[in-house]
Amino acid sequence: LGTPLSFKEKAEVHRFGLKLGGYHSFSSKKEGLFYVDIGDRTWYRGENEVIQGVLTYAEKYRWVYLGLGVGLNYKLSHKLTCGIEIEGMGALDSKMRADLYEGGTFVLKGVAGWEFKLPIKYYLLKNISLDLTPYSTWWNITQSDPVLISGTYYYEPNSHTHIEGLLVGITCRL
Repeated sequence: LGTPLSFKEKAEVHRFGLKLGGYHSFSSKKEGLFYVDIGDRTWYRGENEVIQGVLTYAEKYRWVYLGLGVGLNYKLSHKLTCGIEIEGMGALDSKMRADLYEGGTFVLKGVAGWEFKLPIKYYLLKNISLDLTPYSTWWNITQSDPVLISGTYYYEPNSHTHIEGLLVGITCRL
């Protein structure tokens, strides 16, 4: 199947969504939460260029996802909480567009993901908090069906993505 190749390439992820859910106080210091998440994820990867003697090409991965999440928050003080959240996600209508030669669109199968967060909230007011949330997100993509491009069949192989980061924001709870 070939020799693995490793190099750095440009990438950008756009993710937009809506989370709806609720929470339940177990005590004055502990609360649980649950939510349903629906969103759109677009991942731009690579450019049409030659790297280490290999032709690379631009790809655009896109899918709508549905997720279910749960979490637990613990009040450290009147103004400070920390927590843990985990979400499982599944993709709908998942595709990858490759600009290889005249280009082709691959239908991705079995795209599923997990997200793990450690939210820290500092309450500025009763219902408004400044948030810092370290997170990790994993996605698994199952091999696509072959696509004919310039007289040759290509497929998107099984692959995994992993992103780590820090979310910074303000939350208003109603």
